[in-house]
Amino acid sequence: MIMENAPNRKQKADAKIRLLFCGWLYSDIRSPRYFLDIVSRLDERFEVTFMGKECELLQERFPIETKAKLITMPNQPYDVALQAMADADVLINIGNSVPVHMPSKTLEYINTGKPMVNFYKLEDCPTLYYTERYPLALNLFEEEKDLDAVTERFIRFCEENNGKTVERSYIESEYADCTPQYIAQKILECLEK
Repeated sequence: MIMENAPNRKQKADAKIRLLFCGWLYSDIRSPRYFLDIVSRLDERFEVTFMGKECELLQERFPIETKAKLITMPNQPYDVALQAMADADVLINIGNSVPVHMPSKTLEYINTGKPMVNFYKLEDCPTLYYTERYPLALNLFEEEKDLDAVTERFIRFCEENNGKTVERSYIESEYADCTPQYIAQKILECLEK
């Protein structure tokens, strides 16, 4: 179910663990504050990239100090975002404070087979339906107050799962109704009616 050291993984000269948030940061609905509290505790081993709408405003809205390398980028073309996901070691999902909305990237992240950390704001967050059965997911509830302990779990997860991927066959089986092929087939069926 989990493959060690994915065969397409690039060797990195600097050996940094590359974290990627790819999506839209809303200050009120999808605040990155909790994750940034973790980022402020990371060291030089980490590179954290925020890519997407309003991400270029991150340091202006949420100034933090960290020893990790922090990169912020505005919204990018889809092919650039896909390449960034392919190049990342761990994908970061930040949940919404609105229970009826799930970040669209959740399923896209799962389809990469990469390790993912899911920060969720609500006990009944819709992301949990998907991430709790994903073997390379760490779910972190933003109500957990001991940030040092949470950071320790976060770092350990990143170190232990760096380079691992979930086998494609598992994703296609467990998330059959979430794969791009399934969704495309459903759209085609609707168009043919």
